[in-house]
Amino acid sequence: MGLRIALDDFGTGCSSLSQIMELPLDILKLDRSLIHDIENNSRSRIMVRHLANMAHDLGLEIVAEGVETSAQIELCRELGCDLIQGYAFHRPLDPTEFLANVNGSIRH
Repeated sequence: MGLRIALDDFGTGCSSLSQIMELPLDILKLDRSLIHDIENNSRSRIMVRHLANMAHDLGLEIVAEGVETSAQIELCRELGCDLIQGYAFHRPLDPTEFLANVNGSIRH
């Protein structure tokens, strides 16, 4: 069916390492709290690098959430993140704006 399962906001709240073992996951999404100070905090960089390595060893893709700067994009790439999402690419749009942008980009 092409469905993939992601564990969102990993690193906060109720997420735990045991969930990675128990759930049939495809993607691990790192919470923005692990990313927001990655430029200045070596501990954040170490954590992201090791989580990316662990995810890859388990056959999972890793997504960095909440990326807001070009420097964060580059660091996430260097540390092994497969996908990057956040305001660095685009701010959220309301549904009307989104549809206007999508419809405007479709060529007939």
